[in-house]
Amino acid sequence: MKKVFLLLSVTMLLFACGNEANNEATENKEASKQEKEQSTTTLKAHELLEEGEKYVGETVTVEGTAVHVCQHGGKRMFLNSGDSDERLKAVANEELGNFKTEDEGNTFLVTGTVEEQRIDNEYLDNWEQEIKDDLGDDHTIHDGDHGEGDSHDDHTKNEDLAKVENMRKEIEESEKDYLSIFSLKAESYKKK
Repeated sequence: MKKVFLLLSVTMLLFACGNEANNEATENKEASKQEKEQSTTTLKAHELLEEGEKYVGETVTVEGTAVHVCQHGGKRMFLNSGDSDERLKAVANEELGNFKTEDEGNTFLVTGTVEEQRIDNEYLDNWEQEIKDDLGDDHTIHDGDHGEGDSHDDHTKNEDLAKVENMRKEIEESEKDYLSIFSLKAESYKKK
């Protein structure tokens, strides 16, 4: 009987120690997450769009109003702040999951890593060729009136051709030979 009691006591002690270690690990993980959020730079969405080069690869917190959440999967939320029409794209990472469409119109603090996509003339050449290949032989830009035989897809592709031309002009007018598009790989977000 003493052996059974001793074995039971040792088992309970080991179980209690293991449970305490799990609780400590969970508490440490939460403390680390809170510490990381407190130590990150906080910016408005328009500030990150203007000064994104300073923050590429860094973890920041961005404040902005959710002006759009993609309905197909909810992986992207677009944030706006200030008087600008520019929008910052936040893409949810795997752990975060999806944004909710009902979040549109609310202000959020989104924490994540700043990413940069560079658009240069080679990129624009490839994009333009893809659009033209999809259009077929007709490369004209429509005026928005859809006559018989014109499809909405053709109109959208022609709008894309106009975007390519606008980006080419922006590159010519810039001090660099590329355009930078900044986005946020979101790790967490909370309603403000």
